[in-house]
Amino acid sequence: MGKTMSILAVQARQVPAWVYSVIPIDIVTAHLVGFSSLMAGRPVPCVLLLCGLPGSGKTTHTKELVKKLIDENVLALVFDELMPQELAEKMIPQSSVNENLVASPWKQFREDMLCCVDTFISHLVSDITTSSKRDILYTIRKPVHINEELWLCFMKAIVSSLVADWTKPTLIVIDDNMYYRSMRYQYYQIARKYNSAFCQIYLSCDMDVACVRNKQREVKVPDSVIITMATKIEPPDPLNNRWEKFSITVKAEQHIDICQIQDLVHKARLEPVQSLPQVDVEQQNHSRRLCSESVVHQSDQVLRKLVAKHMAQLKVKGCSKADLKVCAEKFKSQRSKILDHLRTGIILVPDYVANGVSDASKDQHSLFVQFFETLLTLENLDQLRNCNEFEQYS
Repeated sequence: MGKTMSILAVQARQVPAWVYSVIPIDIVTAHLVGFSSLMAGRPVPCVLLLCGLPGSGKTTHTKELVKKLIDENVLALVFDELMPQELAEKMIPQSSVNENLVASPWKQFREDMLCCVDTFISHLVSDITTSSKRDILYTIRKPVHINEELWLCFMKAIVSSLVADWTKPTLIVIDDNMYYRSMRYQYYQIARKYNSAFCQIYLSCDMDVACVRNKQREVKVPDSVIITMATKIEPPDPLNNRWEKFSITVKAEQHIDICQIQDLVHKARLEPVQSLPQVDVEQQNHSRRLCSESVVHQSDQVLRKLVAKHMAQLKVKGCSKADLKVCAEKFKSQRSKILDHLRTGIILVPDYVANGVSDASKDQHSLFVQFFETLLTLENLDQLRNCNEFEQYS
């Protein structure tokens, strides 16, 4: 107890004098007590992704979580509300499902949001983190390249969502479509970076229902976007992806079960994502070379089997010898080009696809095989230059 009081005394002296003129001293002291507890045994922050089609009820459920998860310090980040209006108006006429434009405004917005979340969690887990929303406003710093309007929207979300009780664990709820698995994996990587917890709620919604609900929204999304997104969406798959272990699916027409969500978050916090072990640069480069060689070797094996499979299918269909010869040359050229692109870095296999690959050719349903199946049948490989997201090939 004596040690705690001495720590509080030091912290009290470090509080700027003007704070006491704005905030009653008993509230400041309460914050310091809460922060001391936080530093002694800091609750693990948790990133919760709420994903699904537009109109599936994500924002309704997000607001319900904020209201009912009273034991959490909830930061709700609703992408539709955080997106600057000017950008939102630009994106609606365009199909935001078309992500092939590397520098598209939509893609830039997503990257900026990732940076904002990264900055906040970094601030949250650092030793210099202060004890209240008021303090966060003047200690957290805007990343240089982030749009000013977006940052202000992000900070408003922090102020309106968070409570000044740091004895409660922080839950960051991210409400977005995130129809591709790779979009969600980026937030898993942030959780891993800061040894935080990670979990997902997928709202399963029939496409027709989503379109009907969308028509009732103030800001509508074109039906064509919803229809395209419904064909591309990749629900969480905990059985095949270990990083999606803490995921649940909720039918859009169901009421959210708060107890189930609390249990999900609790289990995720018991097993926070572990940071990757630190290695020296030389060892890291050596490992990367070995990994790269292994990936290229596995890719070659997979591509050979895929070519054989496609040729067998063409024979069954009764293709002439001349046509078979043309197709064989085409597949051979495509295979050679893919391997060259892998060696030169034009094509990069995403970590979550390459991880754990030892003999991918034996598992015809693996993400690794699916990845190269898509590349093999792509009309124009040159469009892959500098584009390394698996979702762009799906």
